[in-house]
Amino acid sequence: MGAIGHLGVAACYNSIYNPGLLRVVERVSSDLLFGVDVWNLYELYWLDISGKPCVHVGRLSYDSRSKYILESKSVKLYLMSLNEHKFSSTQEAKETIVRDIEGLLNTQIEVEISELVNIERGLAIDGVCIDGVSISDVYGDGIKCFPDVYIKESLYSDVLKSNCPVTMQPDYGSLLIEYHGQKIDRSSLLFYITSLRNKNKFHEDCIQEICERILVDCKPEYLAVLGMYNRRGGIDINPIRSNVAGVFPSLYRSLRQ
Repeated sequence: MGAIGHLGVAACYNSIYNPGLLRVVERVSSDLLFGVDVWNLYELYWLDISGKPCVHVGRLSYDSRSKYILESKSVKLYLMSLNEHKFSSTQEAKETIVRDIEGLLNTQIEVEISELVNIERGLAIDGVCIDGVSISDVYGDGIKCFPDVYIKESLYSDVLKSNCPVTMQPDYGSLLIEYHGQKIDRSSLLFYITSLRNKNKFHEDCIQEICERILVDCKPEYLAVLGMYNRRGGIDINPIRSNVAGVFPSLYRSLRQ
């Protein structure tokens, strides 16, 4: 039953689906009390059948009288292993997670999974989410624009991901782009954002690269890019870059932060 745990042991990030990463420990329980253990899951990230990243949040719960409890680091590593795995639907992903955890925990669990864009975000982002558009590797040679269409708009995406160049563990976040200029082709922009997901870059370098790439490919009059990264160790990092000094988008706090 996962006798050797991950806590206190250096672990390598593995993006290959691996339920064997899960570990449990025996619970210290009391027959006098009733309860439930609730885990909020803010880093659910996998690919749809076409290979496009999907971002969700979830909740996992199970009875406090179960014989075992989940080891937290093992759950983190297990969920990371889903990052490059393809699921045909959210339901398939949910059934996989339930099967893997119940099989080890030896008790019934409840899992709820919601797409981030479909739930109350707790934000006031004035922009259009581009995560629903289709992508194709035909966009691999750059971000496309419509030269005859001038627009002022804000676009955002929740599929921002890169890897820490020190630990190689994934950094997840949301991205807000404000610009004035040629209308950006949203499919090519989303393809570019998803192409960064396995790059080893610090938060600041990643946002710097995105801003510079849009400036080169689309030449907007005004551009500002805000990265809202999930917190780690009680800290969340929010790099902002702009081509106009002192003109930045409002700083939001994302649901996952």
